[in-house]
Amino acid sequence: MSLFNDRLEEYLGDAEDRGDIRAIVRRCWFYDIPGIPIRMWRGQGKLHTSDGNVWLGTIDANGKDYHKTPRIADGRDGTSLSYQFTLGYVDKATYEGVKVDQDLISGASLICYNALFRIGDGLRPDTPIEFSKELTLFSPQFDEKLELSGTSIVRRYSISVRAKDGNFGRSEIPGRTYTDTMQKDYARSLGVENDRGCEFVARLANRTYIVP
Repeated sequence: MSLFNDRLEEYLGDAEDRGDIRAIVRRCWFYDIPGIPIRMWRGQGKLHTSDGNVWLGTIDANGKDYHKTPRIADGRDGTSLSYQFTLGYVDKATYEGVKVDQDLISGASLICYNALFRIGDGLRPDTPIEFSKELTLFSPQFDEKLELSGTSIVRRYSISVRAKDGNFGRSEIPGRTYTDTMQKDYARSLGVENDRGCEFVARLANRTYIVP
């Protein structure tokens, strides 16, 4: 059994009702960009996990989250949705490093982990994590602007990037599986703006049809 499951059993204890559970799960995101790895978690401060990695918190002292992450759907129905992630207020060195090597982003992995905490505890040096989801990154966009912070003018940097789940690319191989998103992207590359040929695919998933 994994450390994550062992610790979960410890935190659950003898709880018999949802209100008795003293455990909470937070998301960790690993942007596996060659030479510029970025690890972030949805919380405050630096998180040290059981795999030996350090994750930077994305929530400031006022409770604002500077990492915008969408709700991830189950792509097994063939939809292969496209998601938008935004890293707001990154430091200048990270911003410039990613921008210079932005060609390394397309095709890189974005891996999501679940981190387990006991409610009321501080950050532990061996917080257990467990793999949750892997996405593929595309199309980075960069933005820098001047903002008023108190009485000072500061320059803010942010990076946005698209991501797709493991169903991406399945329509590009022999014996392929079509998805609406992939079909529309492929059609646009050929100059066709409104290809609706695969919109029905997800609706037909897991259905049984009897032919007379």
